[in-house]
Amino acid sequence: MLSELTYKKRLGFPFLSLILAYSTILISLITYFNPQYLDIFGGQGSVTYSWQYLTRYFEHGTALSYTGALSPILELLLNLLILLSLGLMCERVLGTKRYFILILGSVLVSELLGLIFSVRVSGLASIVWAFGPVSLLVLIYLFKGDRRKLIRDPLAYISLAIFPVMWLVLTVLNLLGGWHINNLVNLLASLLGLGFALLFKHYIYARLNYLLGLTSPVKDKDKVDKLISIASLGLPIFIIVVLIFCISGSLTDHVSTVNIVEIYPSSGSIEDFNRADNRVMIRFSEDMDTEKLYSHIDYKGQDEKDTIEGELVWTDEKTLEIVFNRQLKSGEYLSISLSGLRDNLDRGYYREIELEYGQETND
Repeated sequence: MLSELTYKKRLGFPFLSLILAYSTILISLITYFNPQYLDIFGGQGSVTYSWQYLTRYFEHGTALSYTGALSPILELLLNLLILLSLGLMCERVLGTKRYFILILGSVLVSELLGLIFSVRVSGLASIVWAFGPVSLLVLIYLFKGDRRKLIRDPLAYISLAIFPVMWLVLTVLNLLGGWHINNLVNLLASLLGLGFALLFKHYIYARLNYLLGLTSPVKDKDKVDKLISIASLGLPIFIIVVLIFCISGSLTDHVSTVNIVEIYPSSGSIEDFNRADNRVMIRFSEDMDTEKLYSHIDYKGQDEKDTIEGELVWTDEKTLEIVFNRQLKSGEYLSISLSGLRDNLDRGYYREIELEYGQETND
C-alpha cells in the first residue's frame, strides 16, 4: 500500500524529491572531501557568492571537523533516507505545488532564525524535518483505511522507525553534545510541517484516496505544477556550471591571498630544532583568523613513554608558534600538519602546511 503510493510509476515522476536528492549528493560529497568547495557552496563563514543562500542546504560539512550528534556522512545518509521515503510520500499526496511551498517555507524559517541568531544554517535537515508530520498523517489515514495491508508493507516500518530517530534520538544526542541552533531549526521545521498537515488534511485525504484508486480523480497537475517541475531541473544544471567554473579557477573570491613569509627553523635538522628553543614559528603575510586551525603532530621515537607534545600559540595575528615540551633526541622524528587556516576576512588558505624535523628510526 505505502510502497505503491510512494514509488509506483503511474502516479507520476517525483521531480522535486529526486532533484533535491541528486543535488544533495553532488554537493555534499564534493564539499566533504574538498573544503575549498565548502566555501563555494556553503560554509559557516561570510557569504562570498549569492547562490550560497540556496546551495548551503545541500552540503553537510567536511572531513576535517563537524559538530552535532552525527558525522557529515551519517547525517547525509539519514537526510537522504528521510527525503527518499517521507519526502517522496509528501510529494505524492501534496502534489508538486504544495510540496514546493512546504520546502520553501522551511527554507524561509531557517533563514529567519539565521538572521535572528546571526548564524548560517546548512544541511538538508532543516527541510526534510518538515516532511515528518505530513507523512505521519498519511500513515494514520492508511492505517484507518486498510491496516492489514499497511502492516504487510515493509516501507511502513521503515517510515515508522524514522520518526523516533528524528524527534527523539537525534534531539537527545544533540542536546547532550551541547545546544546548537540546528536543534531549534529542526523543531520549527517540524512545527511548520504540522501546520501544513492540519491545513491541508482534507485535501491530503481526498488525494490519497484518488492515488490509491479508491475515488474519482482529484485535480491533478496544473500548469504551475509542470512549471515548477521543469524549473527544478535548472538546479543540478546550475550546480554543474558552478563546478566547471571552480575547476577552471574562475572563482577566487573565497581564496585568501595570504602567503607564508617565514618558517623557523627552516631546515628539518634536529640541531636547528633544538637551537630554536623547542619552538616552530610560522609567519604569514596578512592577519589570520586565530580561531580556525586544524593541527596534527606525529612523533616517532624509541621511547614511546617520553613523547613530544606541542601547543599552538598565536603571538600576534600574523605569527603562529608551536611550543614543544622538550628537545628532539637523536633518531627521533617529528611531523607537523596544519590545515583549515583562514585569514581575517574569512577567506580560506587551502594549502596544507607540512613540516618535518629529525629522522625516522629504522626498525
